[in-house]
Amino acid sequence: MLNQEEKMARNYNCDGSKCISSNGEVRVYPTGGGSNLILCYNCWANENRYRFNKGREYKRPEDWPQVDWVKARVYNTGDGDD
Repeated sequence: MLNQEEKMARNYNCDGSKCISSNGEVRVYPTGGGSNLILCYNCWANENRYRFNKGREYKRPEDWPQVDWVKARVYNTGDGDD
């Protein structure tokens, strides 16, 4: 029987761990202070959910901004630009 990690696909262009596909588009998620994450759509949604919940938990949603996938820059893997 496969454990949960063996069932999950891994997109090696993604910095997250909630991938559901081994390939697919990844985008740049700004995390503040000039740093970024490169995330697939599923990991992006997971990060936004995490930030939403932290904003509610600390009653400071302005400190935990979420980023819109549609407005984010596509990370071009393999072309040397990113």
